[in-house]
Amino acid sequence: MSDIQHSSSQQAPASGAVDPDELMGRVSNLPILKIVGISVALHVVLIGITSIGFLMDCSKYKTWHPDVEIRRIAKEQRAQKLLKEREDVQKKLIADQKKKSKGGTSAGTKPASSVEKNVTRKSTTLPARSGVGLDDIDDPK
Repeated sequence: MSDIQHSSSQQAPASGAVDPDELMGRVSNLPILKIVGISVALHVVLIGITSIGFLMDCSKYKTWHPDVEIRRIAKEQRAQKLLKEREDVQKKLIADQKKKSKGGTSAGTKPASSVEKNVTRKSTTLPARSGVGLDDIDDPK
């Protein structure tokens, strides 16, 4: 019985099949430290190549967190743009007020009619005083 088991375990490989020991023969002869060293070197090169843009940003902004610096600069630029727009609007309003105070009209507007003047006029009369104060309200019991 042992002859049958022994002969079946040493069967010839099927046609076109390759012996796994032959495939691993070349790799198994290399020392493990050399394999690990090659793997580490390949990983360092791959990570370095894919990080070129990040490293360039780090050197440009002189920080290890360039995204934070980029966002801060963009925020400052937006604030400066908004401030400039506000100053332009204020200058335009001041110029329009100067034109109106000289009796002229601002560009594109016509003089206000008497009805419009009455509608926009501020009232100088005070409203009548109400006879009911907050302290005068009774509890509804």
